[in-house]
Amino acid sequence: MLAHDQSRYHPLFMQIVGVVGVVFFSWTGLMSLKKLFDPQPGLVINQKGITDNSSGVSVGFIPWQDITEIKSTQIALTKFLIVQLNNPEEYLGRSIRPLQKRLLKANYKKYGTPISISVNTLKVKFNPLVQMLTEAWEIYKS
Repeated sequence: MLAHDQSRYHPLFMQIVGVVGVVFFSWTGLMSLKKLFDPQPGLVINQKGITDNSSGVSVGFIPWQDITEIKSTQIALTKFLIVQLNNPEEYLGRSIRPLQKRLLKANYKKYGTPISISVNTLKVKFNPLVQMLTEAWEIYKS
């Protein structure tokens, strides 16, 4: 159905929604392809901190001393790790890409932190990842 063939919404509104949808899903498709061929590990956990490379909006290295809490949440069927920070504004400033910055700000507004990690792009199950991260944080946070 074309935008002008329906009567519920104004045709211009439907065209704008269509363009926004195409742009957004094109971007997410490109980021997915980029991640598919990215040789870097999606998530690195070591004595210094976490290096997040799990998505197109990842911020990179997060030292343990910046983390105040690690918790999990779920949206629909997707589980996420939420990494609370003592300096979230610093991580918002790391992004130079406008769409990435907007998505980080949306996370910050909803969860109080720009950092959310989904296991959908990682080769690990959710519960073992939660356990690994929380154990490492308890050991190395000080």
